[in-house]
Amino acid sequence: MRYLTNYSSGKQGVALAQAALDAGAQVTLIAGPLQVAIPLGVTHIPVQTAEEMKGAVLETVVDADVLLMAAAVADALTLVQDGENIADAVVTLCVHAGIAASDAICAAKLGKYARGIDHKDAVSLLATVDKRAANYLSTLLAMKTKAGYDYRPVSATELSRAIRAMDALVDLATIQASR
Repeated sequence: MRYLTNYSSGKQGVALAQAALDAGAQVTLIAGPLQVAIPLGVTHIPVQTAEEMKGAVLETVVDADVLLMAAAVADALTLVQDGENIADAVVTLCVHAGIAASDAICAAKLGKYARGIDHKDAVSLLATVDKRAANYLSTLLAMKTKAGYDYRPVSATELSRAIRAMDALVDLATIQASR
């Protein structure tokens, strides 16, 4: 459960930014303190707190075509309101990070990524690159509605599965960005 106990190095977010830049996107990186270099050509908005990150994202996203998020769960936990189930919030963040990583993988390998609200298209496109990655994305997307809207809390097994699937997708995106 390192996602609840350590601070982010920024490697995943920077790798996603590099992959998007390599795919020809104009990239703005909103990040806390980084332990890695910011790619040349990326606009950087530094933040210190989850609240600052939230504000910067909300302000910047109005002009964006795509939003990729890879914030560390530990950094984003202050966004969880009192009384909400933290496991649900963690799964929701895993889903978003998995979707962002999948888009980065497709952009790096195919020069395009799925657009729109039909996640089946994203899974199908990702399967053309890596069938195992498509299975990870399917696993996460199956949890999306439950984590966000179901009255039943996410189980420990589902939480563990979401973290493993997200880890695998982010690792694959990081590998693609470093090529």
